[in-house]
Amino acid sequence: MRTKRRVAFTLATAAAVAVGFIAFAASAAADPPACNPGTSATDNKSCVNFQVLPNHSATSNSLFVHTHTNYAHPGDKGQGGFTKTLTLLFDSDFAITPGTVPTCTTAQLSGKNISQAWATCGPGAAASHNAYLSPATAVSGRASTAPPSNFPGCTLVFRGPNSGGNPTVILYARVTLVANGTANCATPASNTSGNTTVLLTGTIAPAGVAGFGKKLTVPGIDALPLPLDDFTALLKRGSYFKAKCSASPWHVRGTFAYSGTGQAADVSNPTQACS
Repeated sequence: MRTKRRVAFTLATAAAVAVGFIAFAASAAADPPACNPGTSATDNKSCVNFQVLPNHSATSNSLFVHTHTNYAHPGDKGQGGFTKTLTLLFDSDFAITPGTVPTCTTAQLSGKNISQAWATCGPGAAASHNAYLSPATAVSGRASTAPPSNFPGCTLVFRGPNSGGNPTVILYARVTLVANGTANCATPASNTSGNTTVLLTGTIAPAGVAGFGKKLTVPGIDALPLPLDDFTALLKRGSYFKAKCSASPWHVRGTFAYSGTGQAADVSNPTQACS
C-alpha cells in the first residue's frame, strides 16, 4: 500500500469522520475492511468502506469506516493533491444518538499526545469528561499521510460540542514523523509516542437524500500540513450507534471533494448485507 500514491480522510472522523469506524472482536485497531480505489497517473481515486457488527438489528452496534485516496499529484493543493471536504451519507436504518455522552473541544486536545488526550477527554478522565466514542481498550484506528512522506498515525474519535443544533465528532490523529514507519498505537493510557497531533471536526446532520438518514461532513482537510491518504476509525459506545435491517443491503455514500481545480469529486457507494 505504501508504494502507491494514496491519500484519504478521514472520521474520518471526522475527520472524520475521518472520519474517522469498524468493530472487530479483537480490538478497535484490527484490520479494517478493504478500500482499494485503484490508481491513475492523471486522476485522483478515492473509496470508502464500512462494516457494522452485528449485521442485524440490535440495541447497540459498532460502525467502522475506512477511507482511502490515491492522488495523482499528492500534496499539490492547486492540482487536487489534498482532499478538501469529505461527506459520508449513512443508511436510513442507522441511528446516531449522542445522548448523555460528554463533549470535548479541539482546544482541550490540541497538541496532546495519546495518553494526554486519553486522560483529558477519554476513559482516563472522570466519567463526566469521557467523550471517547470507541471501546475503552484501544485507539479508534490508524491513519497515514500520502507519499512521499507516508507518515503513520493513530486515531481517536471524540464527541464534540453541538454546532447549530447538530452533533459533532472530533477526529484526532497522532502522527509519527518517520517516513514509511510504523506508529505505536498500543496501550493508549500510557502512550506518549508520536510527534505531532492533527485535529478535524465533523458535523452530523440530516442527510436530505432519499435512503439515507444522517450525513457526516468533514471540511477543511486541505488545511492540514500534509494530505492524509488513509484513515480508519471505530464508533462503538453504548447506544451511540445502532442499526436495524429494514432492507438488505445497507448503504453508505462517500463524496470526496478535492483542493484546487482539475480534479472532479469522487463518489464511493459501498454496501453491506444485513439480516
